[in-house]
Amino acid sequence: MDHAHADHAVRLPLRLAAEPYAKEISDGAVALGLHCSGTQDVELAMLVDDHGIIAFCSSRLICRRELLSSIVGDSLDRNQIDSSSRWQSETLWLLVRSSTASNTLTWHHFEGQSDTAVPTKIAPRASSMTPAHDAFCARLITDSIRTYYAQQILEPSVRGFLSVLEKQFARGDLYLFELLQNAVDDGAD
Repeated sequence: MDHAHADHAVRLPLRLAAEPYAKEISDGAVALGLHCSGTQDVELAMLVDDHGIIAFCSSRLICRRELLSSIVGDSLDRNQIDSSSRWQSETLWLLVRSSTASNTLTWHHFEGQSDTAVPTKIAPRASSMTPAHDAFCARLITDSIRTYYAQQILEPSVRGFLSVLEKQFARGDLYLFELLQNAVDDGAD
């Protein structure tokens, strides 16, 4: 599929460049940035949906070992992470940025226990992907969201908006209740 913004002059962060590819797989899929230690020369993201992590994205082609080391890190006990062991032995999907100046990404996959990613001509279907969803995946997803919003809150425009928002409610906790009510009104359960 040809992505409308794939070749803009502005190089998007990997998370944003991967978003249309996530939508190809599933309407509910989104791209989230991964902030991993020890990965200064590679930008990582993950594609997730309601069922868990369905694929990873990288700013350059990397081997499975480097990808997993970046995600899991050295400080964690790898034996306690089910998804990590599964990602070492099963097909693992990887979306790779085509060039350093491009927003175009290409699909690759690691077959079986292979450490080398093989290019894939067509985009995978959601039915061919087995999402990983366990406590470690949940932590990766929530850490990604928390890191993203921790950075966003530092933006001057956001800080200005929040100060205006604070003045609209007599008490700070009322805003939280309003958010929850809006979610319930929109069908959250």
